[in-house]
Amino acid sequence: MKQKTLGLLTIFILCLSIISGCAKDDDKSDDDSTTDYVPAKGFAESDEEPEGTALVLPDGLNFEGIEPYYILDETDCNGEPRVGAPAEGYVPLCLLFRNTLQHPITLQLPPGLIFISKETKIQNGILVQKISKEIPAQQYLYVPIRAQCINPGRFIPGVGNVYRMGPVTQNGPMLDLIKKLATKNLAATGDINIDADIEAKIQRLVFNVARNGKMNDFDKSLLDQLPNL
Repeated sequence: MKQKTLGLLTIFILCLSIISGCAKDDDKSDDDSTTDYVPAKGFAESDEEPEGTALVLPDGLNFEGIEPYYILDETDCNGEPRVGAPAEGYVPLCLLFRNTLQHPITLQLPPGLIFISKETKIQNGILVQKISKEIPAQQYLYVPIRAQCINPGRFIPGVGNVYRMGPVTQNGPMLDLIKKLATKNLAATGDINIDADIEAKIQRLVFNVARNGKMNDFDKSLLDQLPNL
């Protein structure tokens, strides 16, 4: 138990250092310095409402609520583990769904789905890979996720911050990145060093695409370093 706690603490410290570095990094490289790109609403430094296509849930499946969970307690989402969750990011959220039917329903959360913070000083989050869960008949199911931050300079969420489910982005540059990440194996391995490295690379890519609408040469090299499926 002590070793597990120390491992989680190590991940937390790594997360804070990565986010701090990304938030302060303006990425003013040669191929970014002359860009006229305007970030999508709700991305990068924009405080506007994110835009996109509304998520439509299957008939009989109700979305009951959402709240951040404690990043150091992997069972804080009603005991549901997040081990193996795809592309673990720095916006930890606990989603609750209810199946009202007499048979199981498959929940599909698509890549590009945005989670909107009530406070503009707190990160909005985005999924970069699909999440699929089967919800038994007449049952509630808690779904822990860790979305990627899309706002360099904002704070990562903590317990008590309020979120709501937003749209699925139609932003071309972000969808292009998501398409490229679909060829990568982003599942958590359980190895702190490997997972932290993958998380940091994905987060940098998401930040830079959110802000600049493209990847620079260094970003492309990071993408190439991610493990393939």
